[in-house]
Amino acid sequence: MDTFLARLADRLVLRPSTNPIDPEHRQRILIPFDGGHLEAWSNEVHQDIESPKLIALKFPGTGGRAERAGPHPCELWPDIAAKIWTINPAGYGTSDGAATLSTMAAQCDAVFSLVQNKLSDHRILLVGNSLGCVSALYLAARHDVAAVYLRNPPPLRQLIAERPKYNWWNFGMARLVAAQIPSELDAIANAARCKCPAFFLRSEQDTVVPAAYQRKIIDAYRGNVQEFIIPGAEHDDFVAEEDFDPYRDALLEFKKRFFTYFSG
Repeated sequence: MDTFLARLADRLVLRPSTNPIDPEHRQRILIPFDGGHLEAWSNEVHQDIESPKLIALKFPGTGGRAERAGPHPCELWPDIAAKIWTINPAGYGTSDGAATLSTMAAQCDAVFSLVQNKLSDHRILLVGNSLGCVSALYLAARHDVAAVYLRNPPPLRQLIAERPKYNWWNFGMARLVAAQIPSELDAIANAARCKCPAFFLRSEQDTVVPAAYQRKIIDAYRGNVQEFIIPGAEHDDFVAEEDFDPYRDALLEFKKRFFTYFSG
């Protein structure tokens, strides 16, 4: 029964795709994992300047793909040379293995281990979009990183158990499915273990991960917290042109905070 419920949780949360996507200028990186590999696609910004070196590890949302990912937010920090690796989890793109929550933590560990080995002179920024925030918080709770940038983070167990969008079939069944989320992916518990500065980008009218659920993670976060709310935005909406200047200013302030943290 637990295997069935775990598969149901995977189907409820994950939206893997394997169709070819043109990566354009991005470079492909292979990360050893469980006898096969995960893939990442990389960007670089401001490599021609002398600065502390930063690598941003980006984890996309449930239907995201690394081939489409850009360098945000690093392109807005012109005084920091950054590499950006965006990860395709198992079952996405050409990453080997099945798309499942049960190995998500192990996948994160594999990615982080390679970065530590190959880029030991770089400080690490963890970037998560929606579901990707779960991976970012898992790593930030266990490693010394420069900062985390999180957009609309979900507490998976609470969302599945309590939200009508997910539990329409049966409240009791929803709680059983929610219990299949691995404990190491508890975003609230992980937030309570994080010490580095965090930037939370939140959509004001998010109906996928409503504000009250994001608030559980933000309130639990142990490190310095900075928030920016996108006015009137739904879950997948980005910052509108008229709000971009204050957003950029907020990110510059965030850069000062985490720069001080990882330099200090």
